[in-house]
Amino acid sequence: MDVGLSAFYTDSQGNKLENPRHLRKSEKALKRLQRRVSKKKKGSRNRKRAINRLGSKHLKVSRQRQEQCPLKRLCAS
Repeated sequence: MDVGLSAFYTDSQGNKLENPRHLRKSEKALKRLQRRVSKKKKGSRNRKRAINRLGSKHLKVSRQRQEQCPLKRLCAS
């Protein structure tokens, strides 16, 4: 089993699982949410809401990445 960047892993028979690239797929939404945070006035309630939305998006990406690894490991065996 080989773990790499272009393919998530390659086994001894040459089967490849693609790298899902969760962060790359959600970069546009993260960029938009970060821009919304930066436009809000510091200390305002709307800024706190925007920060929470941004944080939840980051958390979603993090959880997708954590969930990815054990599922692929189960499929490989």
